[in-house]
Amino acid sequence: MDKLIDEIDNKQYGLTKAVQKRLNEIFKVKNEAKLTSVEINDLIFELISFPPEVTIPYLLSRHDSLGKVLKELAIKVLSRIGKNSLSTRAFLLNKLENPSGDIRFKTFYFNALSRFKDDKLKYKLLKIRWGIGSISNFYNLTELTMKRIFPDLYRIDPNDASVASEIRSKIFVELGVKNLFQEKANLAQALNYLIKAAQLDSTEPIIYCYIGYVHYLNNELNKALAEYEKALKINSNSVFALRLKAKAIYFLNQALQAEVVWQKINQLHPKDLLTYISRADAYFAKADFANAINISRQGLTFARDNVELLKILANTNYMLGKIEIANNKKRKAFNYFSKALKGYSKILENNPDDINVLLSRADIYAVQRKFQLAIADWEKIIDVNPVNPKVYFDRGKHYYRRALKEKKDRKEKHRLFELAKKDLVQSLICEKDNPSWRTLANIGNCYLGLKNYNEAVKFWKKALDICDDYVTKKQIELLIDKYNK
Repeated sequence: MDKLIDEIDNKQYGLTKAVQKRLNEIFKVKNEAKLTSVEINDLIFELISFPPEVTIPYLLSRHDSLGKVLKELAIKVLSRIGKNSLSTRAFLLNKLENPSGDIRFKTFYFNALSRFKDDKLKYKLLKIRWGIGSISNFYNLTELTMKRIFPDLYRIDPNDASVASEIRSKIFVELGVKNLFQEKANLAQALNYLIKAAQLDSTEPIIYCYIGYVHYLNNELNKALAEYEKALKINSNSVFALRLKAKAIYFLNQALQAEVVWQKINQLHPKDLLTYISRADAYFAKADFANAINISRQGLTFARDNVELLKILANTNYMLGKIEIANNKKRKAFNYFSKALKGYSKILENNPDDINVLLSRADIYAVQRKFQLAIADWEKIIDVNPVNPKVYFDRGKHYYRRALKEKKDRKEKHRLFELAKKDLVQSLICEKDNPSWRTLANIGNCYLGLKNYNEAVKFWKKALDICDDYVTKKQIELLIDKYNK
């Protein structure tokens, strides 16, 4: 955001002090809710009278700080600025395709470009959307826009042989990608659609990238690599294909070869933000925390508000803190936790309902014995998603640990065990047809704390039936033998 503000202050965009003053005046409207439609239209026409190179960055750099009415005004202006202007289109495309751009702003650029009446541009937007969507939520954010500018595309039967192969192929890719990024991904269906797309159009590298990505998600890494190589045979400098290839190679324990590919991407696009995200995420997944921190920080030097990188950095510090706690090194742990909390708080400023961030922050607060702060985060999660099993599990475990530590007050100890049991049972309910042995075992432990041995044994037996950890199974068997009366 600050980079955008710096850009509009740069003289190359011709933003004179007089223009800047007037723009500031427009967006300091008091009682904005009382603006009439005529007044809003007047503002729109005044804003589009300025060059798009001035107005667009200005609107986007300040969009998050605007009130509801002015946000709607900004979006209207973006959709109407220079619809037929080639310079506006070139400016927006440059911003959209800039690897270091922020995903939030890319959505605005994308929506503004979708207003141009140019079929070639629309298909270009379709491909851009597929390319960016693999890591971020950009694909889902722009779905409604695509349905608006391609209404016929979503009504055509891709199996209709009378329709041009190029169109049918695009529909199959769209269906494949949709099955990948929907809430519950259907990988088999996605693969089926993407293979059909490749049969209709063998010249589009993105199709092979996504076929490989399905194999990657199925942990078929060698198959994934074979598809990425097909894409690179068509376009050896495809950053999308190179990015996916590097990650697959890395997870095949070929770290040096992966580094070579990442370096090639860096030479092609030194600030390819999605590569920084993908690379840092790979390091984090393999517990290479030093490199995860290093790459995240490098990316944040030019995209300091990027949520994905902030999350990886915060999650890395969180995991390092957990490791130090396990090693009974509280001072080191709390230092890592402090860094993680700083990152989580920054993320929550713009994404207050991010459940995973709230869960991690609540866990840190609980470890730091800041119980009220932890409970506040858990309650926030339940408000957002009351059927999330992990929040009840985490809160139940918190009450259980506190019950074990309570040595003086028997009533308080009993109360805490009851609270723990209640949350863990709720977690089990939310798990529905896929119960966790951990939840079942911990419910049994709560009943043990409440001296209800029959119920404890009942839940331990259920846990034992599905437990896949040898050591834990032996521990549960010992408990059952001891308390089965």
